[in-house]
Amino acid sequence: MRKGVFLGIQKCENCGYQFSWKEIQKAIRWTYKPLVCENCGTVHVITKRTSFIFSIFSGVVGFTMAMNYLPTLVGIGVMLIILLLAIIFFPYVAKYEIDNSH
Repeated sequence: MRKGVFLGIQKCENCGYQFSWKEIQKAIRWTYKPLVCENCGTVHVITKRTSFIFSIFSGVVGFTMAMNYLPTLVGIGVMLIILLLAIIFFPYVAKYEIDNSH
């Protein structure tokens, strides 16, 4: 795993295959599904740190919406923009590691 790199789509830790933005997006649609390397078949799972960071981010966004500091239409617009940015940038900040649970 690349240490110290914040932005950049991750490569397979086994063979170096470059995962695509679309592959990572598919892996995170509703839950954090394992990411399987198309080149060597190595299964990667999302790191606990990445899962924790995005859980905290989701909680902050949800809390902000619940507090409704902004007028309704503006608040909804801001939250939609934040959600869209999170979806777009998630593959660049998400980190995966080889699944050693098998």
